[in-house]
Amino acid sequence: MSSFLLTGPAIEPLSLSEAKAFLRVEHSEDDQVISALIAGARTHIETQSQVALITQAWRIVLDCWPQRGRIVVRPGPFKSLHAARFYDLNSNAHAIDTQVWREFRHWPQRQSAAANSQAARQHQRRHR
Repeated sequence: MSSFLLTGPAIEPLSLSEAKAFLRVEHSEDDQVISALIAGARTHIETQSQVALITQAWRIVLDCWPQRGRIVVRPGPFKSLHAARFYDLNSNAHAIDTQVWREFRHWPQRQSAAANSQAARQHQRRHR
């Protein structure tokens, strides 16, 4: 699975003024360095923990459907899904109803792929 950052965070979890107060820096000569260190620290924490600290937009690409039938979105936490599609053997794109994904995204971690598939089929029958 590959993750591509589409839109980075609009702000950092720590402001420049907060960092300068903590560091007891009163001049502005090092503002760019301090800002870069804040962004670098956030990026490092997000990479190591696979958790986004600030809202971001990502594109997730898989080469094949996961064996367990579940897509684990990283970095998390997963907030919203804007579009989903898969490609058939002839490279034709097919849209997936994002409402189905929203309804099933809170399934318990231990639920099996078979149970997920069965629940998805039941959902499809109800909404025909």
